[in-house]
Amino acid sequence: MRSRIVDAAERIIVENGVVAATTKAVAREAGCAEGTLYVHFPDRVAILAAIFDKRWPLASEAFAELGERVGEGSVVANLTRALYRVRDFLAALEPLIAGIKSDPSISRALHDRWCELNLGPQQLVQEITTYVAGEKALGRVSPEVDPDTVAETLLGFLFFSMGKAKFNPGSTGELSEERLAAVIRTNVRPAHA
Repeated sequence: MRSRIVDAAERIIVENGVVAATTKAVAREAGCAEGTLYVHFPDRVAILAAIFDKRWPLASEAFAELGERVGEGSVVANLTRALYRVRDFLAALEPLIAGIKSDPSISRALHDRWCELNLGPQQLVQEITTYVAGEKALGRVSPEVDPDTVAETLLGFLFFSMGKAKFNPGSTGELSEERLAAVIRTNVRPAHA
C-alpha cells in the first residue's frame, strides 16, 4: 500500500502539480481511504519525501560507481557518466522540484526532513565534492580547483540545461555528452582528460 500511495502522489504531481496532491486526492488515486495514508505516512510532506526516496537510487547508484572510480579511467568520463545519470534523477523529480520551489512551507519541511536523513540536494553536492576532492588529492585535477564549487557549478549547469530545453521551443531537449564533458573539463581542469 505504501508504494501505491507514493506512486499515486507522483502521478498527481506530474499531471497537476504539487498543490493538487492533497491527501484526499492521493487517497482517491491510490484507491484507499484517506486515513490509510496516515498509517503509512505521518503527513503529506512525508509522502512527498518518499517520492524523492523512490527516485534516489538513480543518483545513489551513479555516485557509488563514481566513488569506486577515484584514480581510475578519465576524470571527465567518470563525471560525465555519473552526471548523465543524475540528470535522469533530476528529470524524474522535476515536477516535485517545481512544486517545492513554489511553496515555501513544503520547501522548509522537506529541507528539514532531508537534513535529518542526510539526503536531498546537499547530498548531490557532497557526493560530487568527495569524488573531485579524491581526484585532486591524486593530482588528477588542477590543485586550484575547489571541489565544492565544481560540484555546485556542475549541478547548476544540469538544472540550467533542463530549464533551457524546456523553455527553448527549437531545442531537442537533449543535453549531449560532448557538451556535458566540455563543461566538466572546464571546471575540473584534469591533468589527463
